[in-house]
Amino acid sequence: MLREIGIMVKPTLGKVLLFIMFAFLWIAGVIQTYAFIDDVPGLEKPPLYDYLRPFSFWFSWLVFSAPFYLLSTLLCTPVDFCSAILSSFPDMGAVKFPLAGVIYSYAAASFTAYTWRTHITTPRKKRQTLLTALIPTIILNGTMFFILLIEPNRILFVLSSYLTMYLVMLFYVISIYGAYKIIKNSILRRAAYRGLLSFR
Repeated sequence: MLREIGIMVKPTLGKVLLFIMFAFLWIAGVIQTYAFIDDVPGLEKPPLYDYLRPFSFWFSWLVFSAPFYLLSTLLCTPVDFCSAILSSFPDMGAVKFPLAGVIYSYAAASFTAYTWRTHITTPRKKRQTLLTALIPTIILNGTMFFILLIEPNRILFVLSSYLTMYLVMLFYVISIYGAYKIIKNSILRRAAYRGLLSFR
């Protein structure tokens, strides 16, 4: 088990590239949350906020970060130690630098790349995975077509929303399949071990 975890988190070119995309999405999403509080006096605008305004990262980041925030809520609700940890993170204007999110991004990239390389090995499985991720991407971004019809100049906004959401949906599809394979293999190993013991 420890050996598999070591292999999973060991840096490779694919993992690093995927991590960069996930981490960028997380940081960009956090920066774009300023749009909801920019009317509050005294709050400093985060760096790169104006450069990111033509793009849509916030909703994709929200979907990507959902497991992280769900888990952190469950862990921090009984005893609030998270506030002290978060307060130590460096400031980015009105928001905090998402150090925990960056760590989550590497874990997500590692598990996604590991599952893709280990369990999604045939061309047929790869095609199925890539196509499966398209369905929720289109569903979640259904209103983007109307934005493009009303404001054709917002093509970057619409494209960035589709591309980042597709990346997030790939993460979910691959990760769910990877978790299923790990659980299935674990059950089979235990069954085989018990069968061997009973045979003896």
